[in-house]
Amino acid sequence: MPTGETIGEAGQTRTATLPNLHHEVRVGGRLIDPLNEELPISTEVFDTAEAANSLEERRAGFATVRRDET
Repeated sequence: MPTGETIGEAGQTRTATLPNLHHEVRVGGRLIDPLNEELPISTEVFDTAEAANSLEERRAGFATVRRDET
């Protein structure tokens, strides 16, 4: 998913007393029902080493933030 892509909107409409969420799933620009349609499978190759490195970097960052908060 591209960074900054809108994945949902929250707000109030008409006489709603609480905010509601509008969520759509589109494939190729076409609105689909994800519960009744088979979703496409990604053809991207998942690089487990890159994912592990990214996870460790994020964990280290969170640990630093938590340490600074105490």
